[in-house]
Amino acid sequence: MKLNFLTFFIKDIDKTIEFYEQLAGLKVERRFNPGIGEIVFMGNGGDDTKLEFIKPAAPGLGYKQGSGMTMCFYCDGDLEELRVKTVAIGYNPSDINDKGPEPTNFKVLDPNGILVEFCK
Repeated sequence: MKLNFLTFFIKDIDKTIEFYEQLAGLKVERRFNPGIGEIVFMGNGGDDTKLEFIKPAAPGLGYKQGSGMTMCFYCDGDLEELRVKTVAIGYNPSDINDKGPEPTNFKVLDPNGILVEFCK
């Protein structure tokens, strides 16, 4: 069995797409609006696990602040360069933590309040 996708209800679909494209390297694989709101699937291509983001058509429908959720991405490149890029596009990441027991990482809130960790 393989995990297919995770769904997140969000408040701003364009800022969400920008965040995950620019920082996590994900691509929009499908974007549509079935009437209940706009839906976008993002991933790395192929049959990798996808992230599904739903911007409900009506305010407050399904959206909850991302408190208590964390997503983690492994960074193939230089972690400090990614952190600098995160600041340059308007976010406020943590300092890089290399003290363990976690892997070397920094954390930042996405546009929806979901904690995203980038690690080596």
